[in-house]
Parts: sequence; C-alpha cells; structure tokens
Amino acid sequence: MKQWKYVLMDIRSRKGILVIFLLEIMAIMLLFSNAINSMVVTQNKLEKVASLRNSNAYIAVDNTSDEKMQQILNDEDCTAKLAGFFNWLENDNIKYCSEFGYDISMNGEGIIESQKSVTKDFFNMFGISVSRGRVFSDSEYEHEASICPVVIGAELEKKYKLNEVYKFENGGLGTEFKGKVIGVLSKNSMYYNLNNINMPIYLDNSYIVPVNTNYNTEKFSFSDYDMALSHMVIFDNSTDKMEQISKALSELNLFDINFISADEQTQEILHNVADEMLMQFMLAIFILIFTLVCINISFHKMIIQNMYEYGIHMICGATVQDLIRRFFLFVYTIIGIALVLVIIITCDYITAIISVLFGLVLGIIVLIYPFVKLRKLAIIQIVNRGE
Repeated sequence: MKQWKYVLMDIRSRKGILVIFLLEIMAIMLLFSNAINSMVVTQNKLEKVASLRNSNAYIAVDNTSDEKMQQILNDEDCTAKLAGFFNWLENDNIKYCSEFGYDISMNGEGIIESQKSVTKDFFNMFGISVSRGRVFSDSEYEHEASICPVVIGAELEKKYKLNEVYKFENGGLGTEFKGKVIGVLSKNSMYYNLNNINMPIYLDNSYIVPVNTNYNTEKFSFSDYDMALSHMVIFDNSTDKMEQISKALSELNLFDINFISADEQTQEILHNVADEMLMQFMLAIFILIFTLVCINISFHKMIIQNMYEYGIHMICGATVQDLIRRFFLFVYTIIGIALVLVIIITCDYITAIISVLFGLVLGIIVLIYPFVKLRKLAIIQIVNRGE
C-alpha cells in the first residue's frame, strides 16, 4: 500500500511525463492493434484463396469483343437465351459458383451500401460465415418466396435487425422487394472476384440474396446474367466440360467465354497477399521499436531528474526492489488508463483483446530499463548524482 502512495505522488507531481507516456502508449496500442488486425485479415485472405488450389476449379474469362457485345445487345432474345443457358447448367448438374451485385446507395459518410446475389456454393467456396443467424438453406436457392431471405454485412446491423422484414432494392431490375434478415456476416467478411485478383471485395456494407436456380427473364436482367457469367467458377475435373460450356455459348451467339485453371490465378493472389503480410509485420516491428526507444528515453530522463528523491526514499528504509515496484505500479497504472481510453475510442473487442495482451507485454519490456538502472546503484551513488 505504501508504494501506491508514492505512485499517486508521482502521478500528481509528474503530470507532464504522465501525459507523454499516456499518449505514447495509446498510440502504440492503436497502431499495433491495427497492424495485427490487418495481418489477421490478410491471413483470412490466404485461407480463402488457398482453398481454391487443387480443387479442379476453372475461372471464366470473357473474351467478347466490343463488336460482338453490340450484336448481343441488339438481339431481342439475348436475355431469354442466357436464361436458357443457365437453366441448362442446372439441368446438366454442372457444379458452379457465381455472384453479381450493384451499388445501391451512399450514406452521409460516403460509405456505399451494395446488393449481392450469390449462388449455392458461394459461402462455402470463400469460407464466409455468420456471427449471428444463418446463411441460406438449399431450399431457399430452389424455391422463390414472397419474402426473400437476406444476409447482411456486419456494418448494416446498425440499420437492419435480425429476423425483421424490410424493403430492399433489386439493383438489376430497379425494383423493390420484401426481405427478411436471417443472418449477419462476421466482421471483415470478404471474397475475391478471381478475374480481378488484386481487389478483395468486402461485404460489411452489403446485403446478400440467394440466386434462384429457376432462371427466367422476369427475375433477372441482362446485366445480372452478364456479371454472373463473367464471375463464374466451374468445379469439374474434365476440361471437356469447359469446352462444352464454351461451345454452348457460342452456338447461342452469346459471349466468347474461355475457362482457365484456378491454380494459376490463386498462386498470384497468394504471392501478393504474402508480400502484404510481410509489409504489415515489418510495420508492426518498426512501431514497437520506435515506441520502446521513445518510452525508454522518457524513463531515463525521469530517473536522472528524480535521483535525489529516490535516494531519500531509500534512506527512509526503501530498497531497490521497492523502487522497482514503484515503477511497476506507475507503468501499469498508465497502461491501464491507456487501455480504458483505447477501448472507449475503438469500441472493438478484437482491438481490446490485442491491446490488453500487448499492454501486459509492453509493461514488462519497458520495466527492463529502470530495473537494470536502479538495481546496480547504492544509496550514496543515488544521493551524489542527485546533488
């Protein structure tokens, strides 16, 4: 208890250095937590993409020329032909995954809310899970309901509530539909458009609906089919099947689509993501070293300036261990205050957990300098240096 008295005296008499320590520790906690969070997100990217390797997956590549595209658009039956093509995929039991979507609105903070439509294997292919509720059941892909099931991104939980019905906009048709929120995605959920491998697509501000497998021209627009086709991934161990699909499109005088193995694309993504993680790790180490240097400089200044006081404290009966305990309580008091402020500022439990663990380790590392500095000094040395 006596040491707490001296800690409170240190805090009252050294408000300047307290503010400096507090700002330094808050800055390192926020920066380090952000770096670790980024590394976790990057690791998540690695896991999602790695799952596509050696999976007999083929990615659709659209080679349609501008001239051919104009011909397709001039064909009044093009949408019906595309509906027939997708129904053929379903009837022939060709396993595929696709998605398409639209930007719907922008809020006052400049954040875009978007709609995504996904096929049955989308969540499994990219390892996307919910934090609350559930994803779509197989029957919800196969049968159309008057109230459509909707899964929302983590940020949209501020706007939509689980198990409630709302009006949503269909970006492809420009119409409204009733949807019931059945699930909330985990924070930072994302996936890749494998034809644009450097751009992960985050779903925190998206609402997602299932693509009904009974394709018809009333439920889907031409742009829906266009995006669904160009974003398609086929799962099959036969290249003949890819040629069959390309031929079917060609015979319908539709898009010129080729299929390439997903291995090559995913290898490039993995390389890019690994480089990203290395940079984040180096940034975290740099932040840690820089902060430790700054804190130790401040501690050195504090010890030198207060050497005489420490000597008087020891003459009155304190030991070096008492002084070290005094520093220990002083440091962890500041770290505790910084933790509370960081948690209030971020309101994020992941950041809070990282900050708590980091604070415990940081305190131990920071205390090494005063421990080494003080344990070698005798009372006479302390008093003489203070004079």
